[in-house]
Amino acid sequence: MLSCGNTRGYELLAAGKLESFVDGRSRKITVASIHRYIERHLTEERERAAAFVPKDPKQSGGRP
Repeated sequence: MLSCGNTRGYELLAAGKLESFVDGRSRKITVASIHRYIERHLTEERERAAAFVPKDPKQSGGRP
């Protein structure tokens, strides 16, 4: 669901950003924790976008 590799998945688990449980010899990550993780990231992205103040294009010196 997150389209990340095992290394990134284990990093998220170690950081406490995802919840998991052990089922026999397998570690399972809960779908609810994935949804919460995505929602947190979307909220942070929206907040950063709202706080972003674009430069005046006349001062940038780039193409219009």
